[in-house]
Amino acid sequence: MPIWKIKAMRVPALILFLAFSAAPAFASTFSFVTPSNSLAAGSAVDAQAKFQVSAGLMYVTLVNVESGITSVGQNISSIFFTVNSGASVLSLSPSDLAASSGTEVSIDSSGTVTGSQTVSSTHWKAGSSSGQSYLNDLSGGQPVDTIIGPPSYATVNSSIAGNAPHNPFVQQQAVFTIRNPGLLATSTISSVSIGFGTAAGNAVRAIPEPGGLALLGIGLIALFIKRSKS
Repeated sequence: MPIWKIKAMRVPALILFLAFSAAPAFASTFSFVTPSNSLAAGSAVDAQAKFQVSAGLMYVTLVNVESGITSVGQNISSIFFTVNSGASVLSLSPSDLAASSGTEVSIDSSGTVTGSQTVSSTHWKAGSSSGQSYLNDLSGGQPVDTIIGPPSYATVNSSIAGNAPHNPFVQQQAVFTIRNPGLLATSTISSVSIGFGTAAGNAVRAIPEPGGLALLGIGLIALFIKRSKS
């Protein structure tokens, strides 16, 4: 498309710049956060989730930003969400999870990190239930690889420190790669809940992060421009 035609659209220059930058990677980004002062089973929790969506591919980034962790009940162990693809709701299956990466750490009885390694496959599984898709660390076996907040871990109790069934942990952030042909460039994400701890049901309903709609708009502009050029 000639540049004068793009200018004629009267789209602010900054938005256009961001749109071109985003176009090769993802059509849309959806960001969610737990509300301020959220609690899970009586403990303070603070988490973020980012969904980067394009045709056939989605990256989900989960971040535990709660500092001063004391209990495994504050660790992220699941996320439930709805994928709206066209007129239908997409249901993920276990085979859709192509990779799950992060930094695994082991924490000894004194709260000291004794081992650290980058992994591309964790204990987490993908699936769907009652119309919602999920990524879940509580799908069988010992609940290793829950996502712990940032260090230090001097205040952690015995549910973390030297706890063999719960070690190792994923430190602060995990990235999940999902491949499914039902994912569209126009797919949207809604109804996000983030689960904590090693017992099912301790979930907090996440809300769209301020600015998330702006990112969606940038993605849609990028998609429009890309299609116009092709």
